[in-house]
Amino acid sequence: MQIALLFLALRCLSMSRFQMGQSTIKGPPSLKMVICFCGGPHNFLIAQPMPFMPLAGGCRRWWTKTLRKKFKMVDVSAGTAGLVRTSCGEQAPEVEDCIVRGATVVDCGCYGWRLAAHCTRAEARLIGVDQLEPPGRPVGTAFACIHGLAIDLDDDVADVVVASHILEHVQEPTVFMLELMRITKPGGVIWIEAPSELSALINASSDSEDHSFLSFWDDPTHVRPWTPGALYRLALSCQCVPVAISRCNAGGIPSSRMVGRKPMGLSGLPSTRYVSLRDVEPGLSNAWHHVWGSKNWCS
Repeated sequence: MQIALLFLALRCLSMSRFQMGQSTIKGPPSLKMVICFCGGPHNFLIAQPMPFMPLAGGCRRWWTKTLRKKFKMVDVSAGTAGLVRTSCGEQAPEVEDCIVRGATVVDCGCYGWRLAAHCTRAEARLIGVDQLEPPGRPVGTAFACIHGLAIDLDDDVADVVVASHILEHVQEPTVFMLELMRITKPGGVIWIEAPSELSALINASSDSEDHSFLSFWDDPTHVRPWTPGALYRLALSCQCVPVAISRCNAGGIPSSRMVGRKPMGLSGLPSTRYVSLRDVEPGLSNAWHHVWGSKNWCS
């Protein structure tokens, strides 16, 4: 039964295109897992056993070996994104696709509690973070304050940390990224979206009283836009593995999106280094080796 279900899963993965979404392969407790897809010819993939249903040793080794060979992936151990591509040039998924059952999710900038309904459906625990607690906190959610760039949470508490359209307001992005990494569990995911440089090229309205919001510079609190390359370097500088980075359209705003991952062997506050990547050969593995002296980001 287990071999038949594994064959079915790999048969699905061999297709060249998938629709954005999440599917669950149903089977015995030792085999149940969640697979998230993002469409495209090379498909970004997150595949993991359900947190409370680990694969049996033999099946886990066979599954990991097969995926490594077929998709040239590396095993970064159990966690929210157990298997990821060695390249980050894939379509970054929607934040909902990164939230799995039982996860602890920290939403930085939680006004409106927009992730509450999805976390309830996913049986995930949501902790909102903001300068002041927004009104209407849903039942079952928690709240933590951020003072400056310091978040009132312990180290290594979150499976998924979300910062949606927050980074463009931050004066010290490296300090903020280090704080996001600090509260993320080893192996956990950091999901970031921010307006890209393309949003700064849109002409603003000449009529200030029409209250339109067209240009990046229409918001007086905006500090800088974020290119995909800037997110990539920010992640690398803070020991965050950039799993997937892509451009997207966020409600009409040209944006950049990144899914990063905290290495399994890293707890608490990471180190930081300046990243230029001048004269470094293309590729995430080369960049990581140049910055951190190793091609193994699991260590």
